[in-house]
Amino acid sequence: MTYSGEHRCGRGTDLSYALGRDSFGELERELWAIVALTVVISVVLHRVMAIPAIGYLDRRREGAELDGRS
Repeated sequence: MTYSGEHRCGRGTDLSYALGRDSFGELERELWAIVALTVVISVVLHRVMAIPAIGYLDRRREGAELDGRS
């Protein structure tokens, strides 16, 4: 699992721990919805940002190899 993946899972485990320690009443469902939405947004943003960044780094590396700078 990646660094960011561990943090995404950590949100759920932290919330589970907190809900097990105390009662949040009707807020529990809303809290789970917020955590789920945060994880989805995090995954989407990671994909949107990582793919172009990797492409840029690959092009830079290929250019450096063509110039003889490996």
